[in-house]
Amino acid sequence: MAANTPHETSLDMNELYSFITAVTKRNPGISSCTWGASDCLPIYIKMQRPSSSPVNSPPQLGKIFLSLTFQAILALFFSSSSSSLPFSTVLFGAVMLIGFAVSFAGVLLQNAFPKIALLLEKLGALFAAIGICIIASLLFHPNLAWICWLACGFVLLAFIISFK
Repeated sequence: MAANTPHETSLDMNELYSFITAVTKRNPGISSCTWGASDCLPIYIKMQRPSSSPVNSPPQLGKIFLSLTFQAILALFFSSSSSSLPFSTVLFGAVMLIGFAVSFAGVLLQNAFPKIALLLEKLGALFAAIGICIIASLLFHPNLAWICWLACGFVLLAFIISFK
């Protein structure tokens, strides 16, 4: 005689609760069963993670920088007045707009051309980092602005090294 193997199925927890409730209502003696009793209904619960679990998926760089650059462009738009803006503010807006466009293209091309999409996502991140260095240089004293450009150099170096 072949050994009986339990039937495995995927159930939603609400469905499982409904199932157990229905079985107990039909058989009132089951609720008073103790573990290992011969007249009880055995129920095996095997917890599984879905195969497309977001915990195992890597963060999508393009989507992150897409949202960050979009927020920066909106903040610049709402904070700007009708008077002429300083050149560095206009440059910041231009760099963030380019970063947004490149990241958006990377996100859209992810399924069709994954290698090109990764390159575009990295370029979008680079433009966003350059934009942050531009805006940070406005916050420093003019004699200390070189610190921002040193940081920008490190970002550029990391961008180049990321292709190896």
